[in-house]
Amino acid sequence: MDALIMRLVDVFLSLPFLIFVILLVSLLGPNIWYVVVAIVIFSWAGTARVVRAVTLSLKERPYIDASRAQGASNGRIMTTHILPNVLPLTFFYMSTGVGGVIITEATLDFLGFGDPTSVTWGMLLQFLQTTGYTLLAPWWLVPPGVAIILLSLSFYLVGRAFDEIVNPRLRRR
Repeated sequence: MDALIMRLVDVFLSLPFLIFVILLVSLLGPNIWYVVVAIVIFSWAGTARVVRAVTLSLKERPYIDASRAQGASNGRIMTTHILPNVLPLTFFYMSTGVGGVIITEATLDFLGFGDPTSVTWGMLLQFLQTTGYTLLAPWWLVPPGVAIILLSLSFYLVGRAFDEIVNPRLRRR
């Protein structure tokens, strides 16, 4: 099962992310939920590879061998030793990946593949470009760009703060 899932991860990592998201959204239609589904389908592979690597590293630790020697089942080892050590890392990677998802959604909207009935930062940038106000009023480019950057940065900082809270090695003394 591990080899099969990792080959699937390899396939998803080898695909050009934005091109396939655009292809899937153009096939499904311009709806915000289709955009979300397309981004989720193509953005899970990197986190899966990191989580697998950490899990394989944890599996070889001496306390896992000691727990196995005491007769703990695989389910108990997973729930008491491996899962608590993997969840903070997973949360960190997901929170830092949100910035990429926000930028991808704005890119899709800017390129015209987003939901035309919703107002988004990417749609605002597309409107500025298509109407020609990019050169006439360039200051209108700043608010959506700054909002995208600040929201992405906030998710990254929340992930870092959570990682420092959960991981005692990262706490400041």
